[in-house]
Amino acid sequence: MRSTLVAAFLVFAVLAPCAAIAADGEAAAVAVVSGYVREHKHWKEADYQIRRDRTQDQCIVFLVTYLPEQNRAVPGGGKTFEAYYDPTQRKVVKEMHFQ
Repeated sequence: MRSTLVAAFLVFAVLAPCAAIAADGEAAAVAVVSGYVREHKHWKEADYQIRRDRTQDQCIVFLVTYLPEQNRAVPGGGKTFEAYYDPTQRKVVKEMHFQ
């Protein structure tokens, strides 16, 4: 898995124009968060969505939405969570759940 992430990052780095370096960094971050979800949650790729939410404490916060519970009548207490990605460490350093 790590070699797949490294290869994906190298492809992005070689093919990306200079103006898109920030977008490539975000794509690499999304790939790391996706790997985290697969490894720690064991969710299928079709069952979740990742989108950038904000920056907090030098981390990029991604909202990881568990799609099967998206239309629940009662919000909260589900599997959806925030993943805190640290760009200096290139890993998810924390996850926060909603109540």
